Amino acid sequence: MHQPGRRTRESHQVRHMPEVYTMADQVVVWLGPASENSRLALSTLEYLGKQFEFIPQLRAPLRSPDAEMKYWWKPNCKLPYEQNTWDAIEAFLARTWFGQLWVVQEIQLANPQSGATVYCGHDTIPWRFLARAIICLYYKHNIPAKLKEQVSDSGIPVERMADMVLRKVLYRVSINKACTDDRDRIYGVLGIAPTKFANRIQPDYSHTTLPTNVYKEAFLAHAEQVQRLELFCFCFSAPNDDNLTPSWLPKLNTTSPFRTYLGPQFAAGMSRAYFNYNKAVPNQLQVLGVRCAVVTRVTEHLSLDLNLDDSVRLVEKWKPRHNSVVYKPTGETMWTAFAHTLFEWTTKERYPKFPYQLETKLQEVLASALSGKRPVSHEVREALSVCRGRAFFETQEGYVGLAPGDTKTGDLIAIILGCSQPLVLRPAGEQSRYRVIGECFVYGLQDASYLLGPLPRPWNATVHPDTGNRRKLVFSNGETGETTGNDPRLAPLKGWEGIDQLANGDDPEIYHFIRNKDSGEVVNFDRRIELDVLKTNGIDVVMLTLV
Repeated sequence: MHQPGRRTRESHQVRHMPEVYTMADQVVVWLGPASENSRLALSTLEYLGKQFEFIPQLRAPLRSPDAEMKYWWKPNCKLPYEQNTWDAIEAFLARTWFGQLWVVQEIQLANPQSGATVYCGHDTIPWRFLARAIICLYYKHNIPAKLKEQVSDSGIPVERMADMVLRKVLYRVSINKACTDDRDRIYGVLGIAPTKFANRIQPDYSHTTLPTNVYKEAFLAHAEQVQRLELFCFCFSAPNDDNLTPSWLPKLNTTSPFRTYLGPQFAAGMSRAYFNYNKAVPNQLQVLGVRCAVVTRVTEHLSLDLNLDDSVRLVEKWKPRHNSVVYKPTGETMWTAFAHTLFEWTTKERYPKFPYQLETKLQEVLASALSGKRPVSHEVREALSVCRGRAFFETQEGYVGLAPGDTKTGDLIAIILGCSQPLVLRPAGEQSRYRVIGECFVYGLQDASYLLGPLPRPWNATVHPDTGNRRKLVFSNGETGETTGNDPRLAPLKGWEGIDQLANGDDPEIYHFIRNKDSGEVVNFDRRIELDVLKTNGIDVVMLTLV
């Protein structure tokens, strides 16, 4: 899989490239000549990969049945490597191949029966063991900081991407990988992108086709396919923005200011998107949404390159002025809301399969770290990773959250129908015209609470793994123990019934399949959160023009 610096690529050749790797008896990866420590790296990684299995549906490491080291698979089990071994692994994963865009598609499409073999000099390692080892390192708590950053970038694309939604494919491949033509950030993933979306895109390498044209085509094609606006996660303001390029276009060719993307918040529930694009005004996109809040306080953002100690000191300054007062959106204390925000609510209370529980140890650990009373724990490091590139903010309506570092007072927090995350929007001159600053986390806007009101007691909502590396919302009754995917705030929909249908990559990331009992029509959204229903319930849904 040698990657030349330049090549002649016709549209039909790019279209058929996936077939070459799918039909090949064997795929061989050449990483270059051996180095003084590459043999040590390969032997170490192969042995590590043999101790470990990874089940994508569970999103968790498991011990291999043939493992000699019974506990190495556990994230908190420290690997017994000397510094020279860590240095060898870091040098190996720093090789150019791991940073290239096209190779991800090619290795993903290799025949799983024959697999792929990785060569470094005369030494080899089966791809399946290398992939497992990288994933194992990704989940480890106690590895060198530099290596942790490496596997966060090069490790994630080793996962099989079958049935992954486009947003996750682009995040794993298009954002962090190198290519000579920025149009390849779409064209170079078509072989592993959801099928129906890929069929809507015709590669065009003519001089008149700019990368922004390709990104616009991809954005609109995907929105039409899934009836959602899932690619706003790639929208953010950048220092070189000229205000001429539409702010709603994905910035796939610009270095992301964030260390991680935000998880699903279900802010718009299972609603579908309402959007309008007119070629006569090519820089505008009209969407339906709700203006929820106005930003009144923004802290200094946490820079990507700030060291750990300085990061802790900066975040300590974020703390709300009155920690013991009631946080009105949820009824908890302001300190609890602040802690949930820093962890993006990724705790056991919200994600039952997650190991950390905020209500017990985690609040104490966070408070001690921010006050300098104890070393920074792995859990707090993970929280800081979410905060990188973001700032803490408060709104006039009493909400708190994490927003892009460029957020300013006066910016709006909006929920867009068909978009799981709230967005930060900045007024742009005329009424109802806005520039997209980026997605944000707002504690208290989850689970369509702004659109439908709070969950009635004793119900609560938790997030669970779902097919294709998705997350799904499950409602639980604390008194009866009943669990359901049906929202208890919504009455049964006459003439329709929920159905169990396995989602694939061409379905929305957040979906709700229902079928019309008479016609048999199946839709992927909840008709009880339609525009007319929301307006009848007094929700001020308005048309927002994004520029």
